[in-house]
Amino acid sequence: MIAVVRSRVVIGVSLLASLSSSAEAAPWRVRGDSLDRAALLLSRLEGRPRAAGGLRALVAAIGRGRALALAQRSARKGSWAASFIVGRLELSARRRKRALKAFRRALKGSKGKANGSEVLGWAASELVAAGHIPEAKKLLQAWIPKRPGDVGALRIAVRMALSARDQKRACELQGKLAKLLPSDARVWLVHARLLERTGQLSRAARAFESALKVVQKDPALRCQLLRELGQLLETLERYDAAVRRYKQALKLTKKGGYTHRKLQAAILASYRRRGAHRGLLAEARAMLKQNPQNRLALITLARQTVKDPRRMREAVKLYERYLAQANNDVKARVTVMFLLLRLGRAADAVKHAAKLHELQPERPRRLLEYAGLLSQLSRKKEAIAALRHGIALYRKRKNGDALHLLALALDRLKAKKDALAAFQAMLTLDGEGNGYRYHRIYGTYLWRRAERVKALTAWGVALGPKAKRLAYASWIETIETVQAWRYAEALPLLRKQLARGLKRFPKSAQLRALRARLGRR
Repeated sequence: MIAVVRSRVVIGVSLLASLSSSAEAAPWRVRGDSLDRAALLLSRLEGRPRAAGGLRALVAAIGRGRALALAQRSARKGSWAASFIVGRLELSARRRKRALKAFRRALKGSKGKANGSEVLGWAASELVAAGHIPEAKKLLQAWIPKRPGDVGALRIAVRMALSARDQKRACELQGKLAKLLPSDARVWLVHARLLERTGQLSRAARAFESALKVVQKDPALRCQLLRELGQLLETLERYDAAVRRYKQALKLTKKGGYTHRKLQAAILASYRRRGAHRGLLAEARAMLKQNPQNRLALITLARQTVKDPRRMREAVKLYERYLAQANNDVKARVTVMFLLLRLGRAADAVKHAAKLHELQPERPRRLLEYAGLLSQLSRKKEAIAALRHGIALYRKRKNGDALHLLALALDRLKAKKDALAAFQAMLTLDGEGNGYRYHRIYGTYLWRRAERVKALTAWGVALGPKAKRLAYASWIETIETVQAWRYAEALPLLRKQLARGLKRFPKSAQLRALRARLGRR
């Protein structure tokens, strides 16, 4: 049964489509002698001079040349519609100048006639469709003052002005269009936007109001108008009026939807922008009363409350309520973590630190904060385990700087083997690309630990297999900074490295000066 009904519906839709297309083509289906048919077609076409099907039928009946001659004869008898048809035929034959002359004749002859007020728009539209935009522009400029009521012409002129980035001209023309179509809200909306763009803000506000007067049954458009008017009123510093408009728009939206949230944000931002903190708090509380899980209201109240040092506990509760809805908000979680630390609640803060590392594993700071809090809570084994996990993470990510920070943190926790593992992972990332800088960093760490021979070895590796003059200059600077020659255990290796440098750059003044210094040791 269902299949039968469906087939009947499909047949019905197809029948309606065929009937509508047949009805559209019916006026141009004429039988008889070709000339008689052409005369009848032209007569009908003069009643509908823009009909594409009629022009095609006329040309198909007797050809373009004979159709043109027939239309010209009718035009000479005073038919403005025939002149317009001549223009269309000339355009189809790519004779632009002749088409323009025909359109001008149609304009002159159509004054005061039925449909005559639309001819300018028709002609401009035909020229634009044929790609003759400059000609269409000139025609509009010349004839709009004579045909101020041609809606189609004004619409095209507005589009042309906008494409030429002449917003002032577009605004002027759109204003004329709004007067001709006072009940068209979208025309008023475009006019209001153009007035706003050209700096005529008060007039733009009045245009928005005019649009609102004629929009009653389209809630989406009315909401859009109210929202844009609210934004404009804020620019005019009429904040209370702006908030009223936002609230009117809010009633037209679906609760919890995107537009609803945006309007709530606009209301709160309006109070924040003018520094009206009481109003801001009142609005946020009202929103929270309507919806206890309103993220925007919760974060607004939390950010305002945290400004008062005496209300930190209240701020923490608000932030935690907010984070229950917005689990991935890093900024809010960082704030609540530090608030908890200030309140001496490190055990609660560490949970947020763990979540922050989970949210931002690419940032070593988050892992270091987490490990630091664990250590502070005497959970040293957990801290070391977290940092050990970080070694694998940042080795995989090839983040040598992060590995360096982990190594130092592990060293402070006296996890020497793990610190060494972090350094070794860091050193594997060294090479020609970064100038062996991680070996220089490792050498500095070793020197501070009084492991001077190992430090010199690391600095020697940092020179690279084919050390350049600049690399030796950096090496000498490091040696002189730590005064390596003062330590007896370092001298043999230092002399060996110096000899290697002099062999490569025998005329280097810096290397010779260092040799002279070592010669006195």
